[in-house]
Amino acid sequence: MPMFLISIILLTAWFSFARKRASSLQAEKSETFWENESKANNTRKTSLECLDYITIPLNLRSISNDCKDSFVVEYCNKLNMLSEKKIVNLTGISNTDLKSNYGTANLSILTQYDQNFTDLAQTLNNLGKRLYELDERSLSINVLEFAVSCKSDISHTYKLLSKLYIDTNQPEKIEDLKQTASSLNSLMKQSILRYLESVK
Repeated sequence: MPMFLISIILLTAWFSFARKRASSLQAEKSETFWENESKANNTRKTSLECLDYITIPLNLRSISNDCKDSFVVEYCNKLNMLSEKKIVNLTGISNTDLKSNYGTANLSILTQYDQNFTDLAQTLNNLGKRLYELDERSLSINVLEFAVSCKSDISHTYKLLSKLYIDTNQPEKIEDLKQTASSLNSLMKQSILRYLESVK
């Protein structure tokens, strides 16, 4: 039998095996997922008192008292509205895990808490950026540092804050940013870390 024909037969057999193996693994993953989902759906509602709720500092919400820029006023108004809501960073936690830990009945409200966090992270990033544009560096740093302390995963927040640290002769604080970034439960984690490692 010609060697090339043997090669084709072997290659076909290998592809067939690989395809079946992949299908088997996918089936196992699917079965595990639905088993976990079924258990999660049967989890009873639990107390949410243990969650790490975020409180927005008054000094950040009142920046517009001294800075009357229209964008700053808008962002501070948004922060004041958010301060009346419950905010929890649930980034990277699946709905299945949320249901398993807190009960299916709490999923809707937990989703809202997490959406409030997303709104907070975006608002803080926008406010920090605007203050930087207005050359209010100290205020910008305060806003962005709070965003990082809440474990925001918006890359621009880390990029701008690292730039501000360099511009204000505080490059040693970039190490703190790296530590926070390394603890993120987010798909943006590695991208943020790579950027911070490149900062000189």
